[in-house]
Amino acid sequence: MATSSGKVSQFAARIAKANSAYVEQVKAISRKAPEIVSEIKAGRITVNEAVRLASVDVERRQKILAESHLHPDEPVKRLMRKVLAATASKTKVFSPGKKSKIEIWCGDCLTLMRERIPDESISVVTTSPPYNQGVPYATYDDNRDEDEYLAWLVEVFSEIERVLTPDGSLFMVIGHAARKPWTPMRVAEVAGKHFQLQNQIVWVKAITIGGESSGHFTPINGKRFLNRTWEYVFHFTKTGKVPLDRLAVGVPYGDQKNVGRTGSSLRCGGDVWFIPYETVHGREDRGEHPATFPPEVAERCLRLAGLRLGMKVLDPFCGINGLVAAARLGVDGIGIDLDPGYCQMAQRLMGQ
Repeated sequence: MATSSGKVSQFAARIAKANSAYVEQVKAISRKAPEIVSEIKAGRITVNEAVRLASVDVERRQKILAESHLHPDEPVKRLMRKVLAATASKTKVFSPGKKSKIEIWCGDCLTLMRERIPDESISVVTTSPPYNQGVPYATYDDNRDEDEYLAWLVEVFSEIERVLTPDGSLFMVIGHAARKPWTPMRVAEVAGKHFQLQNQIVWVKAITIGGESSGHFTPINGKRFLNRTWEYVFHFTKTGKVPLDRLAVGVPYGDQKNVGRTGSSLRCGGDVWFIPYETVHGREDRGEHPATFPPEVAERCLRLAGLRLGMKVLDPFCGINGLVAAARLGVDGIGIDLDPGYCQMAQRLMGQ
């Protein structure tokens, strides 16, 4: 049986009439952008045009191919210039490689937000408030009366509403304990007095498929409850109508036929995110903080909200790594935490 590489060589040789240079070109194209080979085979583009197309990023390449299907009589070279010109300004709007300005403030988040953050100055809030489940934080009491806890969050969400821009987003991660299953819904209900719930996302920490488990979770002892392997990520906005950059966290189409129909090689990945924890062996792995979560969760939220110049991120409960995602993406941000030790570690992580 011929190998796939052999098949590519045979096909390339037929198209290029055994020209060895062309054979190598088509093989290289097949490795880098396999969807282009079918375009060569169908006679829609030449090998030289394919080489040019293969050098373009995936999203714009798919737009060019879609345009070539819609306008088969127009030269691909001209379509390339048109698409690249139309997207050039978008690619220059934000530079993920820039050095972000991250500030870590130590103190009460309500006081600091009221005193130091102007109205409508924050583009995105990504945060995970205390769950009121008895987590042993160094300073904060996580075992409060529930009415007191929810009344405090009313004030927190009121301040977030004030500082958030009209088109801003609040992404809130909150989990549940087996003995307190209603906490996330009650917190979301309190937030709903100030915002519209635009999306409900499930962050999956561990999953079992086909008998194989992937990811990390803290096991529950006893026989009543199942292990908790996921948490909520509630997405709130002021209007419920804020556009998102869904393809920034998109996934490739399984069927390439959809590319020509949509003009993109990606589609919305949906509202279930599998982002596993790295295995935690003890406090030394999480910097003495008892409840960290992967920066990749916040990073996906920021990408979904749309990276742009001038945006600023806030995490009023930043712990030690709440602003890591913003720093990675080159976004300016403010992190607030009550505990001086967590703030010092956050500053070290930010290189301050």
